[in-house]
Amino acid sequence: MEYGSEQWGDVMLLDWRFDGFPGRVLWVDLTKGTVQVKEIPHDWLIESMGGKGLATRLLVEWDTTDYEAAMQLQHPVLDRVDVARHPTSPL
Repeated sequence: MEYGSEQWGDVMLLDWRFDGFPGRVLWVDLTKGTVQVKEIPHDWLIESMGGKGLATRLLVEWDTTDYEAAMQLQHPVLDRVDVARHPTSPL
């Protein structure tokens, strides 16, 4: 079938539900090798006003960082806490 029809290959094309936002994201965990589709609440899409706002909201709401373990990491040069180096950090 051709692109733009109801079905493209074996992937179904779904309508974009919320004024340009599909209402879902693909959550990829490279450590575990898993992929899952997560629904984004409609009010988050309305409140975030666009890409950067929505990306920030998703990072804040779905943060998986183990802060106790991350706070133990020190920057090798600055000798300060370096949370972004921890494997559970989304940064």
